[in-house]
Amino acid sequence: MKSLFAVRDSKTEQYFPPFIAVNVGEAIRQFDQLCKNSETMIAKYPSDYALFHIAGFDELTGAIQPIQPVQVALALEYVDSPRRELDISGNKVQSIR
Repeated sequence: MKSLFAVRDSKTEQYFPPFIAVNVGEAIRQFDQLCKNSETMIAKYPSDYALFHIAGFDELTGAIQPIQPVQVALALEYVDSPRRELDISGNKVQSIR
């Protein structure tokens, strides 16, 4: 089972199109790259964006299992900040450069 994640823009009150990740850690790694890319709106206005876990996704059947969206990261935590190492559950364990 994989998961669906989406970035939410608090100014427009809308979610970006969702993306698939193996777990929270992988989703945060992708979000971290968006936050550090100075060409993105996320990097330019980090206080407006957050990453949410929005569903489970069964890659064998294609079934999507919606959940109540859960915020897993804020862009402000990742823009111009040290990279965070995550354990398998996506919990922050230490910051590294």
